[in-house]
Amino acid sequence: MVGKKCARCKRIERGKNTKPYRRKPSGEGDLFKEIWESTPIEERVSFVTGLPLPDVNNAYSYYFSHVLKKGSYKHFRLYKKNIVFMTLEEHNTWEINQYKIKDDPMWSHVFKLKEELINEYKERL
Repeated sequence: MVGKKCARCKRIERGKNTKPYRRKPSGEGDLFKEIWESTPIEERVSFVTGLPLPDVNNAYSYYFSHVLKKGSYKHFRLYKKNIVFMTLEEHNTWEINQYKIKDDPMWSHVFKLKEELINEYKERL
């Protein structure tokens, strides 16, 4: 391994900034905290099933699901109505397999909220 340099050494050699990139705070964490703290423990339930979240005492980031995806509807990223509680499994299903659950009655109210939010989004723009 003689002569090989790590990425940091190469950056220093080229005169590049060696500090790691840090994202600007989006405000999501503060909003999640606000939603969690303002929701009574007995109301910390899955929006999909109505069952209590697995751990109602700890606010895991995956409990907070955006109904409208952040990329396509960036102006609603921090809109409380667009953020609902889901379990990790439900959150993953919503993010990855929406097309598979479109006709599942258990998810119908989530899709209804999605339609409402899309209409509201269009009106605001």
